[in-house]
Amino acid sequence: MWAILIAFAASIPLMYGRSVLQKRGEKPLIEVNGEPISYASFAQSFQSTYERYYQLSEGRISPEMERYLRYQVLSQLLNYELLWQEAKKANIEVSDEEIVSQIRKIMETYPSREAFMRTLEFRKIPYPEFKRSVAKQLTMNELIQRIRDGVGVTEEEVRSYWMMENEKIEAEYILIKRENYQKEVKVTQEDIEDYFRTHTEEFRVPERVKLNYVGVAPEDFEDGVKIPPSTIKDYYQDNLTQYQIPERRRASHILIEFSSEATEEEKEKAREEIENIQSKLQGGVDFATLAREYSQDSTSAEKDGDLGFFSYQQMVPSFSEAVFNLREPGEVTEIIESPFGYHLAKLTDIESAHTRTFEEVSDQIEVILVKEKADALAQEEAQRVKSELEEGRTSFQEYGKEHPERAGSSPYFAVDETVEEVGWAPEFNQTAFSLKKDEISRLIRTSTGYYVLGLEEKKPSYIPDFAEAQEVVREALIAERAKELAEQKAELVKSEAEKGMSFSSLAQEHNLEYERLEYFNRKGRIQEIYGQDREKFIALTFSLPVGKIGEVLALPGGYYLIGVTGRNLPWEEFTKQKGQFRQNLLSQKRNIFFEQWLGKIKEKAKIVDNSNLFFSP
Repeated sequence: MWAILIAFAASIPLMYGRSVLQKRGEKPLIEVNGEPISYASFAQSFQSTYERYYQLSEGRISPEMERYLRYQVLSQLLNYELLWQEAKKANIEVSDEEIVSQIRKIMETYPSREAFMRTLEFRKIPYPEFKRSVAKQLTMNELIQRIRDGVGVTEEEVRSYWMMENEKIEAEYILIKRENYQKEVKVTQEDIEDYFRTHTEEFRVPERVKLNYVGVAPEDFEDGVKIPPSTIKDYYQDNLTQYQIPERRRASHILIEFSSEATEEEKEKAREEIENIQSKLQGGVDFATLAREYSQDSTSAEKDGDLGFFSYQQMVPSFSEAVFNLREPGEVTEIIESPFGYHLAKLTDIESAHTRTFEEVSDQIEVILVKEKADALAQEEAQRVKSELEEGRTSFQEYGKEHPERAGSSPYFAVDETVEEVGWAPEFNQTAFSLKKDEISRLIRTSTGYYVLGLEEKKPSYIPDFAEAQEVVREALIAERAKELAEQKAELVKSEAEKGMSFSSLAQEHNLEYERLEYFNRKGRIQEIYGQDREKFIALTFSLPVGKIGEVLALPGGYYLIGVTGRNLPWEEFTKQKGQFRQNLLSQKRNIFFEQWLGKIKEKAKIVDNSNLFFSP
């Protein structure tokens, strides 16, 4: 939220058009219990979010991702307004001393008070407005703190949480894959026919549709678009905040790593190593020499530790805070702790905040405006075709004769299948299956362009006769019998293991896959097992005593026979780590409780959503 307050933008993002406010007047985007959230508020927040993802994705933001970002920003603004209303109901007040103290803390992240004030001026944020925003945020922070303070944890909860995080086990498993037994299965024609009779519904063919469509791609119009220089200049002036470059710093660093699962001893060892390097540096040894010799960041070590230029937001907070608090190039930080390990960082250059010149960005702006205009022309053409189709002035076939590259006819496809010419576009499929005969669809926007659909034919779901389904039935029967054989093999191997045969010997004897897992915790990676399957594997494995073999675990990859060979739970560390774990668990419980509280407030609120007036579906 602080990022939003500090980085107010002065213009509305291009992707929604600068005229949208004029078109919609003063109507709010959302009303929360009668309080409006304006489109301008959304635009200010959305622009910074969109730009961050634009940079991360190297300019590749699909319409689906754009809609997701829009939803996230709208949700955040809605939550913000609900919190502010609840804070006012609670009559929470903050003193001038608290506000001034908070502003002072923010100023301390800048080289000087003057630099901070220049930033506000640069962002076109009057100081009184900034101060009110700080007061508002402090008020909501107090409300959040009061809600969270009502949650506590017991000693038993802390012990259980610590154990879940610190317990490690050593295990081994045998994997029996179902498909390995298909070659052993022999089925007769009579078997296949019997299976079809008893499993008929399983071979039902889903509903399928065949479409005529017109797809208009914005790229088709780009070559014909010419943008006047004055328009490019106007866009630059109207969107100056897009070209504001925050202060960036260049630094070199030395990293001594420790993992997120490191013990206190491992962290202490890393600390001693970085302190030894710090002593050498203070003794006059060159930073670059030490980086090449000791830094465990191999990529930067090859470049004398150089990280290049970066903004405050591009690094983890602890690292950025230390580097941006340095005054002059050549200065070195104290030891920094981050999720990656311990660092020493040397400031090598400072690039002041500035606005990129028109000459620097004019070519980029022209590309943006060409794409925007081409997109508008594509939408206009698709809408024109849609109207002519609805009025009967043309048909999909007639339009296809004039523009064969835009019109097409799909093969029959099910709702969860991809139309090859279109690609994966859920909205396309969903619309296709909602159409009636002779009905023209609404305009659909996909990542490749604008589509208009017309239903040619719909085939209802049906149960095929045996002749049509025979091969599919045969494959299903073989798969089921192979599954039974694999399951029988798993039970046989389990009984032999329980009699004392080792997993490795059994795997070799029966030609099965065997894997030994060195000590790992509940967050450990299990090769080729992911998501809910991994959770099932972990739950069973950690429930077993040492030397015990678990029940056969059936997962999509096959049948797993798991045995635990060792367990490590260093209770002697519990006393030292208990305080930190209590704090972490308490924070988790408070976060969950707060989210639940906010959800209930949202359910009771009267929310009027006008976003459909501003955004296409």
